[in-house]
Amino acid sequence: PPLRLRLVGPRQSRRFKGRGVHRPCNQRPDGQCIVEGIDKWQTVGVSGAAKHQDLFNRFSTSDEVWVRLLHGFIETGKYKGWPTIQVWLDGEYAGCLTVLQTSRHYRQVPPEGGVSYAHFGVRTKRGTCQLRVSFPYAHAEMELSQFAQTASLKEVDMTGSAQMKFEM
Repeated sequence: PPLRLRLVGPRQSRRFKGRGVHRPCNQRPDGQCIVEGIDKWQTVGVSGAAKHQDLFNRFSTSDEVWVRLLHGFIETGKYKGWPTIQVWLDGEYAGCLTVLQTSRHYRQVPPEGGVSYAHFGVRTKRGTCQLRVSFPYAHAEMELSQFAQTASLKEVDMTGSAQMKFEM
């Protein structure tokens, strides 16, 4: 059979095992792109997707989007007060990385925050859509407990950016 090429429109993305052409469908937020100029990257799932389905449903599951990444703190649960990487989509909070994934990617997000590409995963059996963010390959895991024990949430501004206060 003849080889058929599938044309990809401007609102779709092409992903080939960590390589591909990014075509986000929303406006890029301000900040340094953490995967710009990188040939290979990995995607990391955002936790708390079930709480943000109204935001995710504004997009097609084939869409790729820009997201803003900020350092913050987990607000509830077992790891309350631990550092995390918050994910913001079009100015709205879209979830955060788990403590484990934060320990692997914390240094890749600049202190002032950064931006990256994200795409929506296949809907689960429960009908929820997942968001996956592109990161450079993980660095060595950091021990975050030292920050959780000594860091306190000083202030959260309107963008969700948390300021850390360290007690020495």
